[in-house]
Amino acid sequence: MKTSEAQDLQSTSFPRDWRERYFAGEPLRLGTEVQFLFDDYAVEDRYGLHRVVGPVRKHAGNPLDTGPALPWESYQPVLQDVIYDPEERLYKAWYGTMRWQEGVETGYSYSTCYAESVDGITWKKPLFDFFAWDEHDKTNLVLHKEKGCAAFKGGVYFEPSAADPNRRFMALAKMVPPGERVRCMVRVESGDGRQWRLAPEPILFRGASDGSYSLVHNPELNVWMLYRRPPTHALKKVDFYQQANDKRHVSVSLSRDMTTWSHPRALAMPDEIDVADIDSVNVIRYGSMYLGFIGLMPNSSPDLPKHTELMWSRDGFVWERLPDRPPFIANGAPGEWDAGSISFGTMIPAADQLRLYYIGVNVPQHEKRLPRIRGTGLADIGTDRWIGQQAGPEGGYLLTRQFILEGDQLEINCRSPIQRPPSPELAPLIRAELLQQPQEHNPATPYPGFSMEECDPIMVTDNPRQALTWNGSPDLSSLRGKPIYIRFYVRSATLYTFRVRNG
Repeated sequence: MKTSEAQDLQSTSFPRDWRERYFAGEPLRLGTEVQFLFDDYAVEDRYGLHRVVGPVRKHAGNPLDTGPALPWESYQPVLQDVIYDPEERLYKAWYGTMRWQEGVETGYSYSTCYAESVDGITWKKPLFDFFAWDEHDKTNLVLHKEKGCAAFKGGVYFEPSAADPNRRFMALAKMVPPGERVRCMVRVESGDGRQWRLAPEPILFRGASDGSYSLVHNPELNVWMLYRRPPTHALKKVDFYQQANDKRHVSVSLSRDMTTWSHPRALAMPDEIDVADIDSVNVIRYGSMYLGFIGLMPNSSPDLPKHTELMWSRDGFVWERLPDRPPFIANGAPGEWDAGSISFGTMIPAADQLRLYYIGVNVPQHEKRLPRIRGTGLADIGTDRWIGQQAGPEGGYLLTRQFILEGDQLEINCRSPIQRPPSPELAPLIRAELLQQPQEHNPATPYPGFSMEECDPIMVTDNPRQALTWNGSPDLSSLRGKPIYIRFYVRSATLYTFRVRNG
């Protein structure tokens, strides 16, 4: 990387860690943003609760119908990248195909194809005259070389209101661009997602692995973050595929201009709990959080399925996972189309839920006895319901960090699957109280009028924007600007988020 760029990144002033301020006595400033309860950022203490994922619900019609096979598709297409274009009212997707060719570096050439859908469920493959294939003058190939690699790697980025309408779409691709002799990671652009061209100064860097790449913008630091496999490892490599596959963890590179990049530094590694190593990673920015979907492949036990877990970060560098390592999207039962492997693809917001596209395979990667079936799956998860704090019928408590109240109402995202409780004492319930600044080292006490007993009980069913009230009123204006804790009581329900808002 260029020296000036390296010095610029090294001189970046990272935001002061919230812990420094909070433990020195300063309350948090949460504003009116949604507050997730994944970790200890907004959570001071909890009792009788455990963290759960989702739920994530699979579409009953999986795998999705992606249309009849085309002559240039070497295997069942799986939609790697999906976006919704509101201007055309279409879901647009891109997927790869490969073919064996003598004289190519790895023996295979790769191309990128295009598909579209009105409802995101049933897909068609329009044909264009961009690239021919043998006797076929029209194909759905949108990135292609006669020999070599022309494959999207790292997602498709869509900016509907881009200043230049010819640059509404941007993607990273692995290919040998004109004038180069080695595979590079390059940037390509498009106005409609169909016709693509190399961006000005397209090369990000020379040399590209067979692993995943995931690009995210960090607005706080004004840098691009590229998550990828690291080139440097602890284990000295004897050959590319050895029994201990040391390359499979996650690193990140930084850039301000998409041309010069810092050297990849490792940041997420399998630990003593893991029985698999990290085969792929897909990182998205979601509100103020970074969410990472890691595909774990048990190379030491090749008959075990590949699965996907969720990790999260507040800054994109320090990552956490749940201690029991639950899968994010559960693998199918033995014999089902997605039993052997699940890889996360794309998230698209839709009403009060999020659409999740994923890739499924019926058998593990090393299974050679059975036919290999691939497909695209659709699932959904409630908005903001990535991980929640759940209590059983015995109930539990959650205490937030102390923060300055900067609004006049409080709402929560909550859910319970219990529709007919066996008795009123076991019915789903949430209550809360607002606590004052503690005196000396004594316990905090409720503000007058905002105790647990004065909180109107919420008989939880399923509400992503449930207002809390005390004595029939949601008005918190008398506490605006004051430091508060919130103590929640949860029974037979899951609490996902809270948010202070202005009425």
